[in-house]
Amino acid sequence: MNESIHIDFTQKHYKGVVMSRKILMIAVALLGFGLWAVDNGFCSTYYVRVDGGDATQCTGLTDAPYPGTGTGKACAFSHPFWAHAPSKHPTKLKGGDTLIIDGSNKAQYMMGYG
Repeated sequence: MNESIHIDFTQKHYKGVVMSRKILMIAVALLGFGLWAVDNGFCSTYYVRVDGGDATQCTGLTDAPYPGTGTGKACAFSHPFWAHAPSKHPTKLKGGDTLIIDGSNKAQYMMGYG
């Protein structure tokens, strides 16, 4: 009664490793696509310049001066507050957004209490 029992796990283990690699590759591809979509589709760049307008006059999404009349124009904000507004106005900035503040012509923007 000296029988030996031999169980071969090699084939099943190999299939599991291949399947795990496929799942890992798919997960990495989806993660990469997700990061690309967030980077390109959901983030905005806002601009601030001295000759810009307020949040009613301008969208802040274009580095251009306020034309002088109208609302919702494609122009920059006149102050960083319009992008990251005080309590009376809704803020425009969200996580991942960029705020570019023009400092040419010795522009100065007062932040906080002074």
